[in-house]
Amino acid sequence: MGNGTSTLKADARRVIDELPDDVTVTDLWAAIDAFVVRKKIERGLAASSDGSPRYTTEEVMARLGLSEQG
Repeated sequence: MGNGTSTLKADARRVIDELPDDVTVTDLWAAIDAFVVRKKIERGLAASSDGSPRYTTEEVMARLGLSEQG
């Protein structure tokens, strides 16, 4: 597997290792959820700076079938 995968695994292990020994399932899932959100944001920021296509708010809303409310 590529270097990005090993970094991802190391980051995920670090999140779990930083949890207290008496962690609850709810706390574990909250930490995992925060980790996933953070990784998605990091990926989006990286994509926005590498020339990947960007969408306007209007384009995103149209793709989602939403309309702007004023």
